[in-house]
Amino acid sequence: MLKDKRKHHFSVELATIYGLEEAVFLSNLFFWSGNNLLTNRNVEKGKVWIKLSRAKIQEYHPYFSTGIIRSITKKLKEYDLIETTRGKNYLSYTLTSKGWLYCLELIEQDEKRTKVKMKLQNIRRIDSPINDQEELINSLSEKISTNSLLNTKIKKVYTNSNKFLNHIFNLYLDNYSSKEINLAMEKTIEAYREIHESPLANVSKYLLSFR
Repeated sequence: MLKDKRKHHFSVELATIYGLEEAVFLSNLFFWSGNNLLTNRNVEKGKVWIKLSRAKIQEYHPYFSTGIIRSITKKLKEYDLIETTRGKNYLSYTLTSKGWLYCLELIEQDEKRTKVKMKLQNIRRIDSPINDQEELINSLSEKISTNSLLNTKIKKVYTNSNKFLNHIFNLYLDNYSSKEINLAMEKTIEAYREIHESPLANVSKYLLSFR
């Protein structure tokens, strides 16, 4: 995390999936978000905002050009990991539910993870993203709907994608985290565009690769 301007850290897993630059930037956003959350700074309507001027972004990331920052922001928004709004002289960033879910796994200290998790659940109440199976299923279901071949395959056996996804979570949740199941499903959805193997078999294969 961004504890020291000279030392930036990132998740290898996130870098593999979303890209190295995206993983570095996301990790730093998460560090700032956690601090803001715990100090009640820029917390509005259940969202924790990070307000950064272009100069500040460059100060913290001297190895990223303005163009690269724009590209990173665009990709993270496309992946539904962050949202942004523009102010007069700054851009505000906030992690989405999916972004929080992934980033909480990056905290090594159990005490801080617990504090952030509890505070997040408190401000978001019912729609807390932490281990929110329903939210992940709805998100994955939308992605499945864009893959017509996979959608058709699943409907033949499970009637709809939500039933299939509930089956997946119920099958694996004792041994894998919601985050791992979500990642395995995202890989399965993408892989099915090229190789039409059993979705369930693919999920199992990807989950095993995480261990």
